[in-house]
Amino acid sequence: MENSDVFSCFYKVLLCGIFVQLVGSYYLSQPSSSTKYCLSGQFMTITYGRWYCHNGTATVTTRMNSNCNYNTQCTIVADNSWTGINPCVGIWKTLYWTSTCSAIWGEWISWSNCPVDCTTHNQYRNRPCQKPISCGSAPTEYIPCKSLGCYSSSDISRNTPNNLVYYSLTTDCLVATGRTSVAFRARANNDLHIALASEDSITSGTHYEFIIGGWANSRSEIRYGISSTVCDSYSGSVLTQTYFEEFWISWIGNEIRFGTGSTPGSNIRMSCYHSTPYDVNFIWIETGWGSSGEWRFPNDVACKHVTNSDVSITTDDTSCNGRSYYACNTGYKQVAGNTQRTCGFGGILSGYPLVCSVSTCKIDIVFIVEASSYTSSIHSALMTAIGDLAGSLQISTSNILAGVITFDDTVDLNIELNDYYSASSLDSNITSIPISNAASTVNLAEALRVGFYDFFTLSKGNRFTAFRHFVVIAKTYSSQTGATVADQIRMNLKNQLFTIGISPSASLITDLKAIAGDDSRHFEVSSTDELYPKFNNIFQKIAVCSDMTFEPLTAECELDIVFIVERYNLRYTKRFLAELLENITISSTGIKVGMVLFDSGASTVFRLDSYTSSESVRSAIESISETNQTDHLVDKGLIEARDNVFTAARGDRTDASNYYVIIVGPFESYPEAVAKDIRSSGSNYIFSIHIGNQYQTEYQKAVDTCGDYTKYTNVDSYENLINIKNDILQKITSCESVNITIPVESGTTNTRAVDAQSPFLVPILSGSAVVIVVIIFAIILGKILRRHLCQQQMNRSAYQEHRAPIPNKSEDHYTELDLTEDHQYIELDSVQADISMVTGQFASTSENQYTELHTMNRQLGTDQASLTPDHPYTALNAIQNTQTTNIPS
Repeated sequence: MENSDVFSCFYKVLLCGIFVQLVGSYYLSQPSSSTKYCLSGQFMTITYGRWYCHNGTATVTTRMNSNCNYNTQCTIVADNSWTGINPCVGIWKTLYWTSTCSAIWGEWISWSNCPVDCTTHNQYRNRPCQKPISCGSAPTEYIPCKSLGCYSSSDISRNTPNNLVYYSLTTDCLVATGRTSVAFRARANNDLHIALASEDSITSGTHYEFIIGGWANSRSEIRYGISSTVCDSYSGSVLTQTYFEEFWISWIGNEIRFGTGSTPGSNIRMSCYHSTPYDVNFIWIETGWGSSGEWRFPNDVACKHVTNSDVSITTDDTSCNGRSYYACNTGYKQVAGNTQRTCGFGGILSGYPLVCSVSTCKIDIVFIVEASSYTSSIHSALMTAIGDLAGSLQISTSNILAGVITFDDTVDLNIELNDYYSASSLDSNITSIPISNAASTVNLAEALRVGFYDFFTLSKGNRFTAFRHFVVIAKTYSSQTGATVADQIRMNLKNQLFTIGISPSASLITDLKAIAGDDSRHFEVSSTDELYPKFNNIFQKIAVCSDMTFEPLTAECELDIVFIVERYNLRYTKRFLAELLENITISSTGIKVGMVLFDSGASTVFRLDSYTSSESVRSAIESISETNQTDHLVDKGLIEARDNVFTAARGDRTDASNYYVIIVGPFESYPEAVAKDIRSSGSNYIFSIHIGNQYQTEYQKAVDTCGDYTKYTNVDSYENLINIKNDILQKITSCESVNITIPVESGTTNTRAVDAQSPFLVPILSGSAVVIVVIIFAIILGKILRRHLCQQQMNRSAYQEHRAPIPNKSEDHYTELDLTEDHQYIELDSVQADISMVTGQFASTSENQYTELHTMNRQLGTDQASLTPDHPYTALNAIQNTQTTNIPS
């Protein structure tokens, strides 16, 4: 056999083998053509292409694919130019190839991620191009992110198991209070259940129940209670396991509704009319009957900060269950509220807003609470609320202290300022205060008096530098209104008043506003529960120090003051003096204070050198026992002050004016003689504070015999003593002249008047002016002597008219004999004082002719004495031997 025949046989066998192995393969003899097709959406790929001839082969796969371009159909041409190659020139050849049809686009890829705000965007996915060349625009699918359960900070995500147990949404801060509808998304096979509850409980209160997709996702219902009577129903499928479906429920007026979609009111599926609609405050969810559930609710419960310029936010997280932290600014301290607050359901932050006040602020608070028959039904709740209010204050000795007074027609002091120094202890003890009498009448005025006169004392914990805040809480109008007492309390700017009315009547509102003195310090609530939302506003008032500054009065001279007080109605007198002295700076080098009490006798309470601070003096006054006596002998008090207080051993200073301050009621007493004696000696001045309208003349003459009653003050009642506080302050802190007795060379006495505000003046009289001076001086001196003679006669008449039998002469009583003989020097010293005044006036306009003026004094004294030979004071040598001028302080 020839070689060509052998090769031809081999070629045919090989070709037959290939066709067997490549089933579905194709061949064309040159120059035939054939069109091949793929299904729509597919492309053709030449997987193998080759020329065959008896003496050679050539691969043309790439050229064939290029020609077909991966299209859905392609016409194959067995031609050298189409394949781009001729492996067997001049020889018959065959084109063999295999091809496949493939999908142009691959399987869908995963869904894209949602952006941060996923609830308003879509997710997408597409199919990849599988052609070796471009496929064009890829098929893409879109779906709302929320349909696949996407959620962000704007959503609440909850899962419920297949257990038919209800779960409250309060843990996610979502409640129904303040709403009329809620839209949500959910995914389950069947049985999504929602309950709208009046209470945060599934077993108590009232409920509306929604069954969504029950009975294997074939039926939905609205019910009047848990597993209760059906109100309305809907037949049809509403759930899928794949996607989250959108639903809404609403409760507006009498209509309870359910629908699909995201907009309440659209696509209504069920609607139920309820003639007596339930309260809806809380939302509960559950799944069961073979299906678990996934839920998405709107997270629209972000809390809002409540701060002011004194507070900084150090950590800001107002999302549900987020914690925010607060701090007081530099120079301020926490006085109430909380530094850490958590955002809870209903958009409510836990605790109370931080309240700050200046770092030096101290406040003592008294809660004055009505406890009458009108508040008996709310007493427990009211005391609990007040306890919570006080318990939120920063209670400590360096910050705020608080106590409680309750009242009806009587007043009870329940808790004093120094009883509790922790907020928790104060809270629990206020809560446990019982209601005692529960009388049907109330006396608000007396409750304020107890607060003012009895509660705020140093022994009960009142701190001397603290502000005093009165917080009145009342429900019932009292005919004993408190406005007048409140006005007196406010006379001390440290005292601030605040009022809270519980369902108050118009009359009570008027009185409470008058008590507060400013509408911004008055609050009103309809129930005790309404107090809690107002806590922050109340804290901003009662726990913050006023920005007013207080400067106690100081005198421009040294003053020794002794208060000579009757032992009668001391409740009012003590508070008057405590308020008075709180406004005076007491020290060992400025103003010093002593005190004497009198009745049938007199005793020293404390001496001028006993205390050197206003606080210690106030403490001593407040500690005096309040016992009333029937005798009111003012002269006893004056003598006690003169002999046992105004002495060097008891703190009296020779260069300080001595102020005797009498406080006495409308009782018969005749202090004039003793007072006159005291005034005539040294720098002694008498001030009279007289209560009532009886015996005014007697107490006026105690301060001055001849009609200068500027040191006399009258007030109509003990309770109104506080009204004259400022007037008395001005009087007893004003400086008077100080008379100092100084020895002179001749052995006589030189009494010089020292005026704290006058310059040193030396009498200078020149030649011809002396005659004019003498004449004028003689006229003035004659008038002075005649006035004193007249006054002495008036004193005798007054004394004889009122005098009592005199058992004997003693050093403590001024008898008629005392007045007419032993103590006649009183008038003499008074004359001497007036002459000193006159000579002092001339001294300011004269040259240094002191000796000449003294000589004139002798002559004038002798001449004037001769005018009244029968006068007991003919011995005017005391005047003649007295040289008087003005010297500086």
